[in-house]
Amino acid sequence: MTPAPGDAAARGPTREGREDVLTAHDRAGIDAWARAMGTTVRQVDEDWESITYEAESTGPDGVRLRCRYRYRIPPVAAMRRLARTHVVGMVHEVDGARCHHVRRVIPMGTTDSELRHNAVLIASALIDLQRHGRCGAGVATLVPYMVVPALEWEVRPTDGDAPRTPKA
Repeated sequence: MTPAPGDAAARGPTREGREDVLTAHDRAGIDAWARAMGTTVRQVDEDWESITYEAESTGPDGVRLRCRYRYRIPPVAAMRRLARTHVVGMVHEVDGARCHHVRRVIPMGTTDSELRHNAVLIASALIDLQRHGRCGAGVATLVPYMVVPALEWEVRPTDGDAPRTPKA
């Protein structure tokens, strides 16, 4: 992908602040960095508008080095992905308290009920992978309380920064 003129990614790998994180300007750049460092590239994030890749290695001085590349999905494809994106809210109990998790996922399916079911499956698996070690969230303990298409999700004006809820 060719970055837009003036885009920070167009200048090639750069260091982010004081961290040893490089930003590659294209997928070939991160692949070349990973090969040179003897490591592999993995996908670390995805949403409706982009996919983020990262390669991680240890430098000769023992400092952790990372190289990232964010692929921006072309606008027409991104809008199709946004139309398929669902927001899933799930909850589980931890030491007598309720622990809430919200994830944006892009399920596959042909009917609304199939899309909602698959969105819950994907979100519960993601939460289990990402949070099980911290709060004990697991596929078996998570209960969905909200499954909403992203385009129907909005902030309630009186709640400021409160979680988003489905449109009425």
